[in-house]
Amino acid sequence: MPDRSTRARVYGLVRRVLVDTELSAEVTQDVFLALLRTDAALYHPSRGNPMSWLMTLAHVRQSIRSAPRNPGTSGTCTGDCVTRMSTTTKLLKQ
Repeated sequence: MPDRSTRARVYGLVRRVLVDTELSAEVTQDVFLALLRTDAALYHPSRGNPMSWLMTLAHVRQSIRSAPRNPGTSGTCTGDCVTRMSTTTKLLKQ
């Protein structure tokens, strides 16, 4: 479980862009759940410190959430959003 200051920093970054408090809290939770599930294996100490990496993950996830959605798709990530997500995943794996 991340400490309070780490959670606050991630939430603060996400909230600056998304503004909505509920959505910001949801994205922050998504970041830490993803970290627990799979993303932690992608971290390479030689490429930077853990906090910078975590903030990058948060930035990517909030960018995806704030991306314009196609009308009628019920808020799903499609098109350019999917491209950005897969490109970011490839960069994080390098």
